[in-house]
Amino acid sequence: MGRSYTPKFHAYYRDNTNPTKWNDISWSRKGQVNDVAAEDFRKMLNKSFDVGGCNYHASEACGKIIHVLEVKVVRQKTSQVEGRAKAPMFEVV
Repeated sequence: MGRSYTPKFHAYYRDNTNPTKWNDISWSRKGQVNDVAAEDFRKMLNKSFDVGGCNYHASEACGKIIHVLEVKVVRQKTSQVEGRAKAPMFEVV
């Protein structure tokens, strides 16, 4: 049997399919968690939803390319927000 564990951090993101709903994803990146890491994660997630990305099937199911608007990284134990990134008002995709 494998070993189960609770990750230290969890990432929540909002996208253009339903801007009022926060989606969650496990934060498995190494290194320090801060606003810069959250911005890098937001950009990486956006690339994964583009044509040829590993999450493009989700964009196809929605009928449009998913664009991540905001990311926040939360420490699981205390629910404290450790990193936050927001898309600029105008961003070339």
